[in-house]
Amino acid sequence: MNSFLEQLKKEILSGIHPNWSKNQKLRYVYMKAGKKLTKDAIFFYSLGEKLGDAGLSYEELKRKYVENGVDENEVICKSTALFLKDIYEELGIETKLMKSDTFQRIYSKNGKEYFDVYHYFLCCTGDDDKKYFLTLSSDLMNIQNNWQTEHFANTITHQLREIHGKVNFAYQGDPIQETVMSLEELLALDYSIGLISSEKETHPAAGSSFVYYENGAAIDSITLASSPFVYQRAIGLMATRKGYSKYLSVHSDFYEQIFTFPTRDGKTISLNDTLLGDLKEADIDDWRTEMLKKIPSQDAKKKEEASKSVEVVFKKLKSMWNMAQDIRTMEEGEAKQKQITRLKKGKEAFYNLLQNLSSLFVPEEYQEPHSKKDVTTSYLKNRFETLFADIMMLNKEEPSMLRRCNGLAEKIELLDRVLMDVFGGEIFSKTKETAKVTRSVALNRETGKYHVFFQLNNELYYHLDLDTGQLKILPDVVEYISNQSFEFISDVFHAQILDIEDTTFTK
Repeated sequence: MNSFLEQLKKEILSGIHPNWSKNQKLRYVYMKAGKKLTKDAIFFYSLGEKLGDAGLSYEELKRKYVENGVDENEVICKSTALFLKDIYEELGIETKLMKSDTFQRIYSKNGKEYFDVYHYFLCCTGDDDKKYFLTLSSDLMNIQNNWQTEHFANTITHQLREIHGKVNFAYQGDPIQETVMSLEELLALDYSIGLISSEKETHPAAGSSFVYYENGAAIDSITLASSPFVYQRAIGLMATRKGYSKYLSVHSDFYEQIFTFPTRDGKTISLNDTLLGDLKEADIDDWRTEMLKKIPSQDAKKKEEASKSVEVVFKKLKSMWNMAQDIRTMEEGEAKQKQITRLKKGKEAFYNLLQNLSSLFVPEEYQEPHSKKDVTTSYLKNRFETLFADIMMLNKEEPSMLRRCNGLAEKIELLDRVLMDVFGGEIFSKTKETAKVTRSVALNRETGKYHVFFQLNNELYYHLDLDTGQLKILPDVVEYISNQSFEFISDVFHAQILDIEDTTFTK
């Protein structure tokens, strides 16, 4: 065990309460280790010979796998399982190292030597002698992004499907009757060991690094009780057809301009910065006049529809202004509180009306298509540069979601998860050349840094800096990659570039 793992082991053991149950100890060790480890992406890329001569040699692969050689915090499934097993056994928890039935054979350069690579995980005996499967290497991205785990006390079917008449098994040995923990049980465990401050609170206990996030920041309005997977709630609010329509409305140019307007006496008023009660009735009229001016006149039908919507919003704003005036003259008491409550509800309706009005000015090419065949490059570009970038916190002053990941493997897994959630499997794929959205990883052989490239509809190409979270479009992708020494790990992107080069040079 290297010095980093030795120190991490000490830190984890020092945080264990002696009166904790076995389940509490299992969970604490798993979560704390997951915050500090990273999957050794270069090991796995080298197994598939995806890095060419830039990959690990046979001897290096053997050292990492057979001899369990770990560099700093870079682990594989075997070394992760052995690290946890060592800690659990010191805590008096019975563990069994589980080994997959299938394997990949790795040969030396001369073909005379080889070793077999298996998948490893743990079976641990917790409270009441229940058996739990733990695969930490598959949960590192989840833990580092403050998402609920998927491979702690989950189910692993022993007998898999038959292939050519032969039964395949998930792991060697006799089948184990494992116990699966529900989401409620996992949350209760997290709460009991101080990883979250309360099952009904968003914010963590003092000093805790575990927060449930949406777009990289804790949100008061979303609680663990209503949605433990706050990221998934964000996807539901923003990436569904209805949610995306609302997202487009509030990010439209019209919506940006709707809160600020000039008055007849030469002032400029912001509805966001001015109390409703401080407005004059003439100011409300001026807002209506300005909104009607902003309606484009090219489409008569849309202009008529928008004009009617402006009148509806104007009446709601006028009604709210009247309530605000009444509240200022009312004495403290139940009647005043009821009026304040009515005004708050009126504001919610007002914002909904503004969103409906703004939706009339969202370009049709950006709106959700009715079928896959209707997906255009303009739609993909807008959704990629806005929704995907916003959820990932790319191109912002604040750190992107990538900054929460310890290493390359977790960053790539995070990108794939978000792309799948934003676009769906019919549009995004990391392997199919025919997909409308694909991504590839490349190693810059000169700098040793890894880069991610995206392709949209075989027309647009983007580069993502994994360190800074800066996403940029590439006007000339062939020139960009030609000027740098890139080794592409995936053939998808590079094959598309070669196609572009062939087309370019044969014209």
